[in-house]
Amino acid sequence: MTRPAQHSEITMSSEDLQALEERMVNRLRAELMAIHLGDDMVISEAEAAQLIGVHRKTLYKMRAAGEVPHGMIGRTARYSLAQVRQIMRDIAASGEYS
Repeated sequence: MTRPAQHSEITMSSEDLQALEERMVNRLRAELMAIHLGDDMVISEAEAAQLIGVHRKTLYKMRAAGEVPHGMIGRTARYSLAQVRQIMRDIAASGEYS
């Protein structure tokens, strides 16, 4: 006869639980909102700004200055996840926009 597995209880404050839930929801939302095109993913302006670590208005200014490659779907800007990751590496190396 097999004994049921015992589980240890994890306790968290309501603030920690709420923060964890928010991070999980944001991560799932970002994954669900991404559009898969070939080997690359296209993400929204809000997602790109969050990944780069800048405000959406800052990303808009970067886009307007030609610093961030993007494509337009109607009036909505979309960004290549691969290119956003490269921008993140460039910013991390240079310290720019931090």
